[in-house]
Amino acid sequence: MQSTETGEQRSGDISSFDGNASSGPVTPPRPKDGGPKIGSTPIANHRAVSSELNAIPEKLESRMAGFHAEITRRVVGPIDVKHFNKFLPAVQSTGTEHNGVEAYQKLQPEMETAKNEGDMYGALVNYLNDLRPSENISFCDKHHKILRVFDGVDIKPDIMVFHGNDEATIEAMFEVKYHEEDDPFHDRSDFQRDPVHDRSNFQRDSIRSKSTLGQITSYATCHQALEFRTHAFSALIFRNYMRLLRFDRSGVVVTGEILFDEPSLFDFFCRFPSATPAERGRDSTVTAANLSCQTEEIRRLLNCKEKAPLLTISIDRKEYIILKEQGPGSTSPIGRSTRCFKAYCLEKKRVILLKDSWRVVSPNLQPEHEIYEKLRKAKVQNIPELWYGKTDHAIKLTSRTHRHYRIVLEYLPFRLEEFEITREMIAIVRDASIAHRDAAIEAKVAHRDISNGNIMFKRNLDGNVQGFLIDWDLSLDLAKILRKYSLSVCYCNAQGTWKFLAIRLLESTDEEPVIQNRIDDVESFYHLILWMAL
Repeated sequence: MQSTETGEQRSGDISSFDGNASSGPVTPPRPKDGGPKIGSTPIANHRAVSSELNAIPEKLESRMAGFHAEITRRVVGPIDVKHFNKFLPAVQSTGTEHNGVEAYQKLQPEMETAKNEGDMYGALVNYLNDLRPSENISFCDKHHKILRVFDGVDIKPDIMVFHGNDEATIEAMFEVKYHEEDDPFHDRSDFQRDPVHDRSNFQRDSIRSKSTLGQITSYATCHQALEFRTHAFSALIFRNYMRLLRFDRSGVVVTGEILFDEPSLFDFFCRFPSATPAERGRDSTVTAANLSCQTEEIRRLLNCKEKAPLLTISIDRKEYIILKEQGPGSTSPIGRSTRCFKAYCLEKKRVILLKDSWRVVSPNLQPEHEIYEKLRKAKVQNIPELWYGKTDHAIKLTSRTHRHYRIVLEYLPFRLEEFEITREMIAIVRDASIAHRDAAIEAKVAHRDISNGNIMFKRNLDGNVQGFLIDWDLSLDLAKILRKYSLSVCYCNAQGTWKFLAIRLLESTDEEPVIQNRIDDVESFYHLILWMAL
């Protein structure tokens, strides 16, 4: 580990800069609407413009390579459909198997005579609608329509699942493929003897199969980003069988091949429409806002138009109003999916910052509000005021346990990229480095994720900027950790935003891990300033 003295010297070079001084040359101010609007970028986030995917791909396009790379190590399967169905509550329904057999008998000749993917859509939609026990949900052919462009990718599911006839409420997105060579997976011969396998040899390695996995992952990622969801169901359908999938912030669970006359498949499509919206993946704590008073004032404070839709987020009987269209969630299919909202607290009658994320449960990581409380007691400078923190119930995901987590903080109006002159940018980063130094020295807390997305600022009454270091959910309380674990256990797994990580962390391997320390964060400040300058 490098010495503390060296760290203080390197941090001091930034923290001693007076960014609000008026002497000396300055960079001309940037336009108010200019400059990049850039957030933290996940690893392997390589995506480009889109094109039709029904054709056989000759190479794996970069836009699909990114989604495939992020999800490929987070696949659990094949899992027997009987076990998969336990994600939803059982339903006592008579005639399920009889209806399924009838639906299959109508589908089978259509699949046998289909000459291309287009011939399959209508028959599959009829089959799926025949399986449902009620009209709670509807399956619709939408192969001709682009839902939206998401992170440079055309989101164009072949079959959309809606709540009743309300096409604004999406329940699932299905993809249809004519060729079985497009299947990203293949079952092993011993599947029937063991309902859950490890993922070795389950994924295919061809360009076509990788493209399909990237495609269906892009749909699920978009679905979870556009709405407040805990998980999302999906399906891949081929001429002779289908697979069910369940995506969450930890990865994806995939079934083995399911024939269209399989009773367990009929059972799933009986359970799915009968489940509550929360069981199908919708976050039940987020609802449409129903304001009887203060509407005009709230809209003014949130800076939104008269008819812009508002949402209510409920946390422990406290209600917070947010603008629905504050931008989509994470463009990564896995991870914390952090969203920050400008919100209005009905109880306190003021604007606050509401952060919504999925924190990984780990003995090394404390809830973020506990870290803020420790920093405040140590009188750490340039951190936002803590209002409230709440960890919701644990949700068992594919390979880790996550907790849905929300924290309410002092509202900070500007992101780092919204500075007006270079001197302001340096001053903002300087203030953040002071917070980092104080936390490490006074509170014994390591931040471990220095990035552009984690530095914000406000303008004081005198017009000068003040920077803040936020997003402490990956930080470590060193004093507490070191009492329980060795130093190598605490730090061997490097954390942070890839493009700002210290070089030695990027060069480390599983065979030769390195210890992530405070000086690595100081180097991240350097990479951040360089990135902003470019």
